[in-house]
Amino acid sequence: MILTSLIVFFSVGALLSYLNKPYWFVRVFDFPLLSNTIILVGLSICYFVLYSDAFSGWHWVVSIGTIVAIVSAAYKLYRYFPWVDKSALPPETDEVDRQLSIMNANVRQKNKKSEKLKEIIAEMQPDIILMHETDHWWHGQMEYLKEEYPHHVLQPQDNTYGMLMYSKLELVGPSVEFMCEEGVPSIHTEVKLRNGEKFRLYSIHPKPPEVGSHTQNRDQEIVLVGKKIGEEKCPCVMAGDLNDVPWSKSLILFRNLSNMVDPRRGRGFFNTFNAKFPLFRYPLDFINFSGHFRLISLKRGKYFHSDHYPLYVELSFEPENAHDNMYLLEEEEKKDAQEIIEQKERSVISEPGMPHFDELQDKPNQQKDT
Repeated sequence: MILTSLIVFFSVGALLSYLNKPYWFVRVFDFPLLSNTIILVGLSICYFVLYSDAFSGWHWVVSIGTIVAIVSAAYKLYRYFPWVDKSALPPETDEVDRQLSIMNANVRQKNKKSEKLKEIIAEMQPDIILMHETDHWWHGQMEYLKEEYPHHVLQPQDNTYGMLMYSKLELVGPSVEFMCEEGVPSIHTEVKLRNGEKFRLYSIHPKPPEVGSHTQNRDQEIVLVGKKIGEEKCPCVMAGDLNDVPWSKSLILFRNLSNMVDPRRGRGFFNTFNAKFPLFRYPLDFINFSGHFRLISLKRGKYFHSDHYPLYVELSFEPENAHDNMYLLEEEEKKDAQEIIEQKERSVISEPGMPHFDELQDKPNQQKDT
């Protein structure tokens, strides 16, 4: 009975991830889909061994439901296994002036051990460093970076949603925006490469689903950024701790709206959270980019006492070799995206203190230090 109950629980969890609802008790099952599927396969093997009549009587309901759940989960996950075609293509040139490297790291605000992260930065030497959950203590610890990284956008906050950006490359028109929720910033900027070419960079860190708190704001921010990128049709990189996983409905909509490349596809999961629990890890941190870029390398960094691992990419800017990822937005997905955007517009009306997304484009620069 215990075995059957566990199978039913994990099967329902796998199937719930297909529901397009923002309720926290639905969306929370998106995260452990890989580990839960592995557990479900193991439980199913035990079930079929123990019950010789697994497809007779009432047992057939459990058996068929379990098979459907495993197949459904596998359909969502298979794109991230190494034998699948890669969406991020290799470079066709080795010109150094076209290359850039980005490191994204959620430091965990409670973590007060900065030395390991400093060692990782010194070892990787990224051109752009993006940090999340940075309070004023972390701001002080990273002040030394200004000497080597003269361009920066600094938004330390004590609510676990602070951001710090340090760049060796020139930032053009950087700003801090609060797109969907007060106290939850995002960084928008252009970046000038060493060869003079420019691209757009967005760094976001929306709130995760929590008990009693649904995911509308997270989904809205992800979808709105995707819509904006898709409309701009320019070279672009989006990076951050999205508190979401690549196979979720909101990230699928983001990729379809923005037509951006997920370098994990065909390369592996590169799980970045939770660094402290090996059996339950998810890919929560992202560095996605438009087809104007080619991928040189993708790495997960070393442990630095945070609950996240850093994520690191090296890219080659090759607009002459730009490719279309051919994500076609189906009618149902268009409706889903429009519904999320309309929910945002209604929330703006009900919350006069919250700026409308379109209005943010004309706001003055809000960065604290550039």
